[in-house]
Amino acid sequence: MNPAEIPFKKGNDPRGIELELLRRNRELTALNAISEDFIKSKDLDKVLDAVLDHILTMLDVEIGWISVFDEEIGGFVLKKSKGIFVDILKEQVEGLWSVLTSNDPFFLIDLSTNPDPHFNSLRGEGVILYIGVPLRLEETILGVMNLACRKHRKIGYEDLRLLSLIGNHLTMVLEKIRLYEEANRLAVTDGLTGIYNSRHFYRVLEVEIARTDRYGVPFSLIIFDIDNFKKCNDTYGHQAGDDILQGVAYIISSFARKVDIVARYGGEEFVILLPNTEKGEAMIFAERIRKAVEEKLLSSPFIKNGYNVTVSGGVATYPADGKDSTSIMYAVDQSLYIAKGKGKNRVWAYER
Repeated sequence: MNPAEIPFKKGNDPRGIELELLRRNRELTALNAISEDFIKSKDLDKVLDAVLDHILTMLDVEIGWISVFDEEIGGFVLKKSKGIFVDILKEQVEGLWSVLTSNDPFFLIDLSTNPDPHFNSLRGEGVILYIGVPLRLEETILGVMNLACRKHRKIGYEDLRLLSLIGNHLTMVLEKIRLYEEANRLAVTDGLTGIYNSRHFYRVLEVEIARTDRYGVPFSLIIFDIDNFKKCNDTYGHQAGDDILQGVAYIISSFARKVDIVARYGGEEFVILLPNTEKGEAMIFAERIRKAVEEKLLSSPFIKNGYNVTVSGGVATYPADGKDSTSIMYAVDQSLYIAKGKGKNRVWAYER
């Protein structure tokens, strides 16, 4: 039988049928609202904010928060909360594993009788009832939907059933958003080094040119090329060469500020866009990177004792050295060409 069908048999209690219809309508309203939020916006923060509003309203609960598992840090990150101080929940995030030790679809805990110390911060805020709904996709935990009350409230079977349905739906939303964000990340990053690709770099370059033209704040470009890289490939193979490229990309990225854009420009070339940076500052920055690469022994399983490389670099500044993306890229390329011609392992600033 289709779950959406309600059997209207002779002798059925009309009142029972009416309550069943109301329950089904409540569930569909909740799920449709969550789906609509996702369709309108693939921004995770906006979706979770709207979803939390729906849940608190439908269940008449005053406190709620959603924590999402972050693979990079290996723990939960508080994403959205309502009805309680964020600092209290940051303490609570660490105790989430205590409610995830089984495969139960939800956890209903009376804090007035349960002594679990992980919930002391909530008790201190007068919370009496805690409900946790793990957001699981097969064996993977994507997050936890949390609800809490400061007053005694009867949570019936239908409430828990609705929470389970919402949790399942929210899990799919999280997974879709994760896949969407991963696709966006892959579209702008270089598959080998993990830094931005040249396509994304050119998009940012046009935006930065427009910003400079409007506000008059200059920016600089640095381009690096690994010296004698072909020799590494010819001697140790392309897999070793890939390891060296990754190592150089890591060194360059480690020096970059959050506002800087580091990209693989092509082959063994890397480019850095430095917003709000004059040529003199860019030269100092480029020289620090050049020296760091020179001093670092790069590792690869295909090269027994490691490998040393050097880089040559060119620097140009917009708008002094170019009036558009084509001319500024020509300027920084020319400065790199001069650095190569003067013996490599050096940085050269563009001069008209």
